[in-house]
Amino acid sequence: MTCQKLLIALSLLLAALVLLAPAADLLQSRADTLVHALTEQGVGPERILGIDPNGIPIVCGTQEPGTPQMLPGLQAAQLPAGVRGWETIPGVIRNDGVETFRLEVDVNGPVTGVRLTQFSLSILMPQPSPVELRDDGLGADRVAGDFIYTAGPFRYDTRYAAQEFYMYDASSPSGLWVEDFGDLVVEELDGSQTQFLLRPSVGLLRSNISATNIALRSSTVATSPHLINVRSSTRDTQFSLRLLDYNLSRLTNLVYEVLPDAYDFFLFFSTSKIERFPMLSRENFISGIHSSVQVNYSGTGLDVYDFSRFYGSQGKLLGLNVLDAYERGVLSNTATHEILHQWAAFLDTTLGLTDGTGHYNRRCSAASLEGGFQWNDIGNGAFAFNCEEGQSGGHHAPPLDKYVMGLIHGAAVPQLYVMSNESSINAKCAGDPVLPQEIVARISIADIQGVHGIRSPGPAGAQRNFSLAFVAESHDRFLNPTEMTYYDILAEHYAREVPVGAPDPYVGFNWAPVTRYFQEGTTWRSAISPVSVSVTPPAVNLGGGESRTFAATVTGSPNTAVTWSRTPQLGTIASNGVYTAPASVERETTVVVKATSMADPSKTGLGIVSSRLPAGARASVFWPARILAAAHWSDSQSSMKEPRMLRQTGESRTA
Repeated sequence: MTCQKLLIALSLLLAALVLLAPAADLLQSRADTLVHALTEQGVGPERILGIDPNGIPIVCGTQEPGTPQMLPGLQAAQLPAGVRGWETIPGVIRNDGVETFRLEVDVNGPVTGVRLTQFSLSILMPQPSPVELRDDGLGADRVAGDFIYTAGPFRYDTRYAAQEFYMYDASSPSGLWVEDFGDLVVEELDGSQTQFLLRPSVGLLRSNISATNIALRSSTVATSPHLINVRSSTRDTQFSLRLLDYNLSRLTNLVYEVLPDAYDFFLFFSTSKIERFPMLSRENFISGIHSSVQVNYSGTGLDVYDFSRFYGSQGKLLGLNVLDAYERGVLSNTATHEILHQWAAFLDTTLGLTDGTGHYNRRCSAASLEGGFQWNDIGNGAFAFNCEEGQSGGHHAPPLDKYVMGLIHGAAVPQLYVMSNESSINAKCAGDPVLPQEIVARISIADIQGVHGIRSPGPAGAQRNFSLAFVAESHDRFLNPTEMTYYDILAEHYAREVPVGAPDPYVGFNWAPVTRYFQEGTTWRSAISPVSVSVTPPAVNLGGGESRTFAATVTGSPNTAVTWSRTPQLGTIASNGVYTAPASVERETTVVVKATSMADPSKTGLGIVSSRLPAGARASVFWPARILAAAHWSDSQSSMKEPRMLRQTGESRTA
């Protein structure tokens, strides 16, 4: 039996299960059938991140990195043969019963008809079941005979309460959620029926949430505080997930035309959906994919390279991450999993920890979103699995991931283990211990370093501050204010600081902040405008023991906190910005007061304090060159023009 015939047979079996099985059993049966279909197509268990609420496996599409995808892709809006798509327009509505959307289904060729069945209770349909979509240019359909079948308008039924949190999770954003609202059935010309793997969905936004501010940057780019919307006709976001010809540089270069080179990662939201046919093709299960733009470190199994200029960056951009539409891709474990692929898991397969596809072996103790689970020592050489920490989610990155990121020294990585039997993982997650005789490999950090060398740069020089640019590509239109607000909230929340005293969120099948996951002093921000810090007053003149309060203004981040410091260590600076000069001043000196952003520690603002001697006092003036270089003096910053006359390091003169 050919692979395509097998997929068709499995599709028919899946349809039968939908009709015959009770709801609880249906999801398990469906999941088992779909996992089997993926196994038949060579998708290993390490790439299956979990099962979604509809019983559909969630698959990572990332492979070993290398030369970036530079294929020309399709320049026109049409889909290639064997591909179909759907889109809700707009893709988000408010739950007010007023805003509406239409459903467009691009069947990409002649069919007998398209209909929508199995409705959601909370979405009001334009007609009783089944809803017949049309391609005649009437009603909601825009163009007759273009193979894009349309139905609408749909709206929210206000008799149903708003969902409190995304994915029903309190660490996720409040006031937005997703509804899938029916099954699409395509009547083929030969009388057969085909379906999409994913049901069409729409985002919902609570009606009392204020709309975000939107700025039009160009004919193709609009922004809100935490979101970039790129208008495109090429659907590169979805094409990349289905492993079709694509070129994400088309999108990134449009961004760099109007925004600064300030981002370490792009994260692309999908606002429409395409699928290959038959529907069980493995590419349809991909929920996220990562593409490294540059590797600027060694010791992890990756070669050093830099393709950032191809994407429009001058060496800043590290990687690209693409997320599937709605609840398929907008999950914190999926987004963080793909970002983590910038560093993990590409160790040599001879070590036994990785599978050759950029994922850790599920049978190992890596406890990473890239694979493996947490093993807890229970004595006598045995271990207990904690399957809540590892491949499907976790509270913190494990030591191995922190090491390949350069955040910790190798000495902090414990010994790693691999057990023998893949089929016993479910039993281990249910409580069966891993016995000593089941452990087939023990890997130390010395073993890893013996193959790859020591990770360089190490903790002293590794990057810890990361800027994320969330991008929503929309097909031949700009997103409307409701859509922009929805995705802006998601983008802001992912990099939101967790309040002091609040528990560390679980990064899993939700949309929790990432800001505590990696720890080790890392910072994450998603503000589109770069962080800037300004200090007022810019310059003051103080006598011995006098004080003055400096104020810092932080823009470009919701986190406006700063830390204060001064150079040289003369006088004191309090956490609230109050600088107090030394009690006695024997010579005129200059102190630079610095406010450092906690959102982005690379951004600082400066204020200048000059000493004032008592009346009639005579002393030398001392201007340290390092202070002058840091202060960037100008006439507009201070009335003291003396420093502009001094040229030599440590030069002084008598007053």
